[in-house]
Amino acid sequence: MATDCSQLPHSVLNPFKQNGIYQISTPSQSISTLPKNLITYLKKQKIPVGYILTDSTFIPYLSTFQNIKLSLKLAKPKLRNSDFLILDALEEMNISYKLAHKPIQELTATQLKEVQLISAIFSGKKIIIVDSWIEFLSETEQLNWLLIFKNFVKDRGVTFILLTNSNKIAEQSDDTFHEKDFHLNSFDN
Repeated sequence: MATDCSQLPHSVLNPFKQNGIYQISTPSQSISTLPKNLITYLKKQKIPVGYILTDSTFIPYLSTFQNIKLSLKLAKPKLRNSDFLILDALEEMNISYKLAHKPIQELTATQLKEVQLISAIFSGKKIIIVDSWIEFLSETEQLNWLLIFKNFVKDRGVTFILLTNSNKIAEQSDDTFHEKDFHLNSFDN
């Protein structure tokens, strides 16, 4: 059974307090450089982890709608009227019904990130790891994304881990960690 990380005390999901935005500063800011003990800990605790990556992992020949439906089927969340919820969420992100039913590769880079977020949220992911793409956006775009993340932190109890070296993002994060901050025994229970 998956752990509901909104109920975990700070000491259990060390060093992250729940429901926040955290920055991990690593040399390459990619998923592959995440501290191995953090990844092992998350897997061991069965905490559902989602991703918003520079290169999305969607199936290119499926539509946006089909890709989200597939991720929901794999995650098996309990959603009523999932078709309606997906289309409504896509419309909130200015992705029309018509565009939702076209191949996902027709979306812009920003829309792909939005779809990854929708997919992760609807699939019940409690921690969402964002790789370095956010660092290369304009300051206004960064702030917009951070506001979106803060909304999901507040409303859905999601924790975001941002892999970036940006000082601007660090100022908006609840805490910043460096790769060297993660020790082999940091996550022992």
